[in-house]
Amino acid sequence: MNTRTLLLAKALLCSVLLPFAGTAAAENNYPGFQCVALSGTVIPDSNGHIQNSGSVTATVMCPITVDAATSGQATSGTPVAFVTDQNFDTNVCCSSRVKNTGQSVVTGGTDCSAGTNAASQTLTLVNPATPGGNFTFTHRWLQCTIPPNVQGVSEIRTYRY
Repeated sequence: MNTRTLLLAKALLCSVLLPFAGTAAAENNYPGFQCVALSGTVIPDSNGHIQNSGSVTATVMCPITVDAATSGQATSGTPVAFVTDQNFDTNVCCSSRVKNTGQSVVTGGTDCSAGTNAASQTLTLVNPATPGGNFTFTHRWLQCTIPPNVQGVSEIRTYRY
């Protein structure tokens, strides 16, 4: 068997076996401007971030797309938010949330920025599971509070799941 035939055979074998390689969760990046305000006022900037330029704290929901086959499992992804906090008194705080139709919202805990910094800070969040296992109507989102613009604009730059 020559080298070309061997490489073609390997490629064919890999393409056949790839669907059975496991169910590792995919990581998807989302621009902050996909977040929508529950309270307060936020605006997108030209970098795709969502900013609170107002004088009161804003609460936002940031949608996450998850495969229905694994959406209710704690192993379906690793939620992370990348934020800027320029408020000396209040931090940017986020939590990962999950809900199935007919059940209550489950929160995976909250992580907050540490101090004021114009650079990006990473918030690593706990991924909650739905009670009773996986359901196909389960949906996920991040919920964050963004402090008001006092010393500078705070924002959600991007988030990952």
